[in-house]
Amino acid sequence: MAKGMICALINCAHDDDQVWRAMIDKIIMARETLGRDCTILMDLAGQKIRTKMMPDGDYRFKLKAIHSSDTVEPALVLFTSTAASAAAGNLAWLSIPATVHSRLQLGDRMVFDDARGKRRHFDVVSRRVEGDWLSACGQNAVIDADTVIEFQRRDEHAHFANCAGSR
Repeated sequence: MAKGMICALINCAHDDDQVWRAMIDKIIMARETLGRDCTILMDLAGQKIRTKMMPDGDYRFKLKAIHSSDTVEPALVLFTSTAASAAAGNLAWLSIPATVHSRLQLGDRMVFDDARGKRRHFDVVSRRVEGDWLSACGQNAVIDADTVIEFQRRDEHAHFANCAGSR
């Protein structure tokens, strides 16, 4: 603040309410000590979906997008609200909470760090007759039971933003 900071942003995707409270207290103390204004903003974490344990001891999906000279055949994932997760060929099924499944729309994005720590995303491309959502990933990815997937939707400026709401 002494060098001109007028806004403090607390990233709520990390830490917990006790750590955030300590940060806020320090900012308030600095404001009072320096006699300067400083707005406190809290960046709320978006939707996070944990994949469920996969049956029969198969705890890892390897999704492979097929790249040729000028085209990409994406890996396909079907997001379902039933309690099944499996893979067959280039199609995998991932179970997600019904509250999230019911909110999905065409064009939504599911962002995640795969089991190797690589940032990847699925784009929701169609809705199947049975109501499940087909999505495509243009890069190879490894998904396991610890993978956390963030649900994003385009805002009015066509940028993706995390969707707040039910977990």
